[in-house]
Amino acid sequence: MFVASHQESGGAAEQVSDSRSPIGSAGSGKSIATSALFAYRSAELSSRVRTRPLLASSALLLATCAAVAGCTSSSGIEQQWGDGKGYISADQIVSEIAPEDRGDPIEFDSELSDGTKITAADYQGKVAVLNFWFAGCVPCRMEATDLQAVSEEVSDDAAFLGVNVKDQPDTADAFTRRFDVTYPTAIDANTGSVQLAFAGKTAPNATPATFVLDPEGRVSARVLGSVDPSILRALVKTAAATPE
Repeated sequence: MFVASHQESGGAAEQVSDSRSPIGSAGSGKSIATSALFAYRSAELSSRVRTRPLLASSALLLATCAAVAGCTSSSGIEQQWGDGKGYISADQIVSEIAPEDRGDPIEFDSELSDGTKITAADYQGKVAVLNFWFAGCVPCRMEATDLQAVSEEVSDDAAFLGVNVKDQPDTADAFTRRFDVTYPTAIDANTGSVQLAFAGKTAPNATPATFVLDPEGRVSARVLGSVDPSILRALVKTAAATPE
């Protein structure tokens, strides 16, 4: 004789006896219904147990992706803007803006690590690529060589400018020497003037972040996270082809 027990909402456990009665009997019907209920609840409990580790794994995956994408982030990092041409590629979030939606040219005053004064107007007339970084940022170190290579490849069409958001000149210069970065770096740690120039829809919400400006000085594209060289080359080409 098989005896099964299940817990009802009132808290009492009901004993159900299988007496091998004929299928057409009332006792058999009750036994079959109760056994089915017991099996259903067992399956439901098993499903809950299996779901918990899956949820934990998903949370871990999301946290890992966020860590890889950049050293810092904000809740608005997922938002797409401009003409809606936003997409995610590997560990980067790329957004492009159509020429008619780019707004006014970016304006800022800053100072390079060697003390030279610069303005945004100095980078107008050709495409400008601004990369926001700091020495302690692991993704920044990982992309430094690629950025230098692209800057050499597209030098006829674009000028590159590094924007250090945390370090002082000595630290910034040590970084650029280590990774053979030859384009200049603006020190933005003290004033934040360059970062403020991009505030709003085009804010550098993560580090690293790379902006491509068209020849008029307007934001053509933004990349949050380490930039892929092939994508950056394509973004520079698009910005350079902006109708006058």
